[in-house]
Amino acid sequence: MIDEEAERVDFSGRPFRAWAAGVEYRGDAVIIATGASALWLGLESEDRLRGRGVSACATCDGFFFRGKEIAVVGGGDTAMEEALYLTRFATKVHLLHRRAEFRASRIMEARVERDPKIRIHRNVIIEGIEGDTSVTGLRLRDTRTDARSELPLEGLFVAIGYRPNTGPFEGWLEKDEAGYLAVHSETHSRIEGVFVAGDVHDHRYRQAVTAAGDGCRAAIDAERWLEEHAPVEMAVSTGNYLLAQAFGELAGADDAAAVAALAEVAWGLSEGERLQADDAFRTTVTVDEYVRRCRLKTADLFAVACRLGAQMTGLSGETVAALGA
Repeated sequence: MIDEEAERVDFSGRPFRAWAAGVEYRGDAVIIATGASALWLGLESEDRLRGRGVSACATCDGFFFRGKEIAVVGGGDTAMEEALYLTRFATKVHLLHRRAEFRASRIMEARVERDPKIRIHRNVIIEGIEGDTSVTGLRLRDTRTDARSELPLEGLFVAIGYRPNTGPFEGWLEKDEAGYLAVHSETHSRIEGVFVAGDVHDHRYRQAVTAAGDGCRAAIDAERWLEEHAPVEMAVSTGNYLLAQAFGELAGADDAAAVAALAEVAWGLSEGERLQADDAFRTTVTVDEYVRRCRLKTADLFAVACRLGAQMTGLSGETVAALGA
């Protein structure tokens, strides 16, 4: 396991490529499980006290606030759900919203208004969080009157939304209207061999257990997809290795880097099209494409390609040559 964040990817062909901390990684299948990040208020005190009374997950941290007075900030269904959930533990929950009207559904708002342990504060914003080593209170400002006040409490849950972590995949995968990655047929993306799991596409449940289940489904889908494609890929990989050896014989080069460089020049491929020559020189081109790409400046090279193509397919050398004609 490599604990680094992906910076960019290249899904133009297999093996797929991803970069993290400046290092390139390759794989024949990819599972994207980058999740979604909570949106924060942007306060210095919020950063300092995160994990010390400031949280963005009621189901994760609510238990630690048993018997305490806390607050939830937000105006959507998520904020309402968090406030209702936290009444199981807290003695009182303050629901803070910067506007007079909530974005939440009317039924969720009605449930919150009926709960005796929840107090609603409209038209207020948080200017600061008090406390040195843990939360002791909030500094509030009324958006209508500009009046300042303080609210003593021991915890703050921020529920103002989430942002899916889709940055590295811009331009490669499609997103839904909310900005989350779209899935097709269970966990598949629109690119064969690329799978999506967890909160990077799920903006309804956002729970660890549902994300874990999603990851299991994606792993099974990826494994089955690789099994279905393995026979073809193995044959192609073997053929590439033999061709690379042939290039090496003609060039007098033994190391893989030299062979790959020669193959790139000889085949005339652009950077985006060239074979990603790994230990087995894997690619997805077919046998007749091998021969066509090897029909180059020298008859010797074409003859070697035809001979290798015949070995790979069991066809006669004349038939393989015809394919490359």
